[in-house]
Amino acid sequence: IRVQGGYAEVQENGVHRGGIPAAAGSVFRITLSNATASYSKDGFLFYSGSASAGPFAFAALFGNLDASISNVMIASGQ
Repeated sequence: IRVQGGYAEVQENGVHRGGIPAAAGSVFRITLSNATASYSKDGFLFYSGSASAGPFAFAALFGNLDASISNVMIASGQ
């Protein structure tokens, strides 16, 4: 997820897959389930697509100097 200038976008392997307006306090979630990657902001699904078999890497990219990330969690539902 790339966040810059009030906009968050999904990029998979350098390909733009979707985006949504973002603001301070926005909560993003990436879920992998049944070969599908789903991206949501504040509980609203804004992109969903096929996921490969892995391995997976996640990154958050901020284009604003005053941006931050907090309360990061990587968990397995198994």
